[in-house]
Amino acid sequence: MNEFLINRYLEPLLDKAAAHVLQDWYIMEERLDEAPEKIWLAMERMTSLRGFNSATPVQGGGNKREEMLVQSIDSKMLAEKGAEDARAYFACVMPAWNSLTPDEQYVLRERFIEGGNGLQRIMHRKNVEKTAAYNMCNSALKKFRRKIFW
Repeated sequence: MNEFLINRYLEPLLDKAAAHVLQDWYIMEERLDEAPEKIWLAMERMTSLRGFNSATPVQGGGNKREEMLVQSIDSKMLAEKGAEDARAYFACVMPAWNSLTPDEQYVLRERFIEGGNGLQRIMHRKNVEKTAAYNMCNSALKKFRRKIFW
């Protein structure tokens, strides 16, 4: 590939993609943390429903028990899929994350994971000006991006 085109067009897109990967960190942690409880609640709702033993087919609308059962199955499947996605996310992200130095992890965590005024926190803790803080973040993001996408 042409080096000029990669530097001009592809690398900025990959930087944005890497930042989005980091911004999803808490969402994925939440999915992992909440999945067991959501699955348990869905299973509890499913097992607490008594079977419908009537030979008469439902006419003119749905059956409340069936609707509750379907909702519980949907909830369980969504929680399982969310946990599966989160495990896949961390399986991809953690090797790249662990390859970073503690300082690089710090600036990325403050800037992209914690959010808010992370740049101000970096400037204060590292005792640097805004430009230097941006440079630190960009350097760490570039290293993370190379590890995660290549």
